Amino acid sequence: MTTPASRSGRRYGALAAAVTMGMASITLPFSPAQAAEATVDDAVFSWAVNEESGGGAYFGGANWLVAGEVGDLGFSHVWTATEGAEHYTAESGNTTITRPDADGKQVPATWAAKNLDADGKALNTGAGSSSWNQANIASGTGTVDAETNSAEIQWDGSFTIVYYGGMTYWTINDPKLVVEDGVGKVTATLTGYGADMIDTSKWVKLAPKADAEIATLKDVEVTEDGIEVTPEYAGVEIEASLGEGSSSNPQDRTKDGWGSFPQDWVDFNVGTGQAVYWYTSGGLADAKKAAAPITVDYTSEVVEEEPEEPAEFSGETSHEVVAASEEDGLDVKIEGTDYRNLPKPGFGDSATGVYSAIIDREKSNDFKSSDVLGAKYSPIPEGSDSLSFSQISEAEVDKLDEDAEYDAVVWAAHGNGTDETVVYREPIELTHEQREALFPEEPTEEPTEDPTEDSTEGPSEDPEESEGPEESEGPEESEGPEESEGPEESEGPEETDEPSDDATDDSTDDEDGVRLVLNLDTVGITDFLDSEKGVTLAVEGLEQGHEIDFAVDPISGQDVEPAVLSATADENGVASTIVYGTAAAAAESYIGDYRVTVDVEGAEAANAGQDAGNDTVAADTAADELTATFSVVADEDAPGDDGNGGEDSDNGGDNGSGDNGSDDDGSGNDGKSLPRTGATIGGLFAGIGAIVVGAGALLIARRRHA
Repeated sequence: MTTPASRSGRRYGALAAAVTMGMASITLPFSPAQAAEATVDDAVFSWAVNEESGGGAYFGGANWLVAGEVGDLGFSHVWTATEGAEHYTAESGNTTITRPDADGKQVPATWAAKNLDADGKALNTGAGSSSWNQANIASGTGTVDAETNSAEIQWDGSFTIVYYGGMTYWTINDPKLVVEDGVGKVTATLTGYGADMIDTSKWVKLAPKADAEIATLKDVEVTEDGIEVTPEYAGVEIEASLGEGSSSNPQDRTKDGWGSFPQDWVDFNVGTGQAVYWYTSGGLADAKKAAAPITVDYTSEVVEEEPEEPAEFSGETSHEVVAASEEDGLDVKIEGTDYRNLPKPGFGDSATGVYSAIIDREKSNDFKSSDVLGAKYSPIPEGSDSLSFSQISEAEVDKLDEDAEYDAVVWAAHGNGTDETVVYREPIELTHEQREALFPEEPTEEPTEDPTEDSTEGPSEDPEESEGPEESEGPEESEGPEESEGPEESEGPEETDEPSDDATDDSTDDEDGVRLVLNLDTVGITDFLDSEKGVTLAVEGLEQGHEIDFAVDPISGQDVEPAVLSATADENGVASTIVYGTAAAAAESYIGDYRVTVDVEGAEAANAGQDAGNDTVAADTAADELTATFSVVADEDAPGDDGNGGEDSDNGGDNGSGDNGSDDDGSGNDGKSLPRTGATIGGLFAGIGAIVVGAGALLIARRRHA
């Protein structure tokens, strides 16, 4: 089961554990990709600051907003009409100043109406009296992400806050909005001039305050076409360090709604003489000081980045036949050196390695796992941008067509072969001797008839023609030796296949020692999500009560954690469990390759029962460590898939457990035994996902000698 963790799109699988009859299950996390950002280049930032910034003043008429940055007027005084005509502007660069009319429609602000409300009444200092003029800065650029409630937008524009009819003013320049997961702020560069209501002769240019926080934002909802949020004010504490001799009051935190603009804002306005107007001080104007909402309007567009032209693949590849016989089949060593810039694979955004295999020359480069023989996976080493590998692909004789020609092939993992993913394909040239060893001629009838005639005619002709004495050159007593052919003929049954098979079976590794076996090496995703199917893991040849740990690890780059569980050997010396998936809604996340490792202390044999292709792995593995691999693939790519999503994959017969190019159950044994174990890669596909190791039906009954 998966649950949402945040609006950022991250989801985590829930951790669960259950134990039934010595079997355990565990669910691992996965991380799907997040939503893409959208770009904006027309964002409009609008803010009235607060009611007081458009209200009546105790001196000078009223307070206003002016587009652009107002320059130095020389001293603190109420602006004259001439100065108003020069410095009171409703438009400057990207900035405009508007105010609502009687119908609530935003219209350009004017010098003539600066001291009037929307109904044309003179402004006063009481609550509710304001022109509600607002600054609007256009052409903001940046990015927004409605899924994660995140945004970053920068504006190029300024507006000036003028109080007391012009006696004190300062400017907000180039605001920037930053929001992440619904929390953020607006910053800007602050400039202006210092004044003092007590000492009106004071007039100084203040040092700019860069990157000052002018609005603190919480619970921001970022949408595809805009943002509206009221900056924090109520409950915001600040330190009102107003300077020696100042008549201003400290912050009053006793009345309802007490609060403040950000500390940076207040600190800068200590110099302008306006500090007390931006926090609750106990005065009559406190009711008009709370921050007004900020609105940001934009048109967002998700821009698909032009895909970069992939770098050209480079690397050296070679192959050679290292074994060819009726007994061993065809073994081809395929080696790659310094592979770089592998092409994009069929699954995933980038290659995690390569597959190498043997393929019928008649087949095109558009092939699936069932089209190749002896596929081996070579991963790119972690932290490396290159790959060198050496693998031996093996094909049993009964999988080969004597009349066919074959190629060595290498393609990017994970996924099917295509013209784009195949990086190497060259003919496998067999010598006359190798072909004769692979496909020996049938014995002629002559040798077969000779012994038949000898054994048949000898006894029948003895009484009539006495061939025995002629051959022995002796008297009739020579018939004794003739009769000795009887015992010679009796030796035939001793040499028949039946006793020979018995002796061979008794000496195989399947009978002796400890081994790890899987019922499947490749499984379709539908069967993998079925708790009664999945993949059975078992260790045979243990003492009853012996406890072991199965370690299941993803090996194809999935973003999952390994799982470890315990099992106890039963009265038959078998400890087993089942691997299966539980999150059907995230089925594609399970696709990938997995390694199963078991530490068995004191084991007599490691990886017993592997075919020749796995002898190297067994030799490199400690005697008390058993390993095997399996793959989870898409249903349509599952070996033996009939288009029914794996519904026919039962636990017996031709069960669709992954034929890997064969006509049997995937192990090359007509379903009479479990698939081979060890390092052989049966599946060719992988992705991102999670696995579950859990309880299920035992399939040990499918052992060859059960």
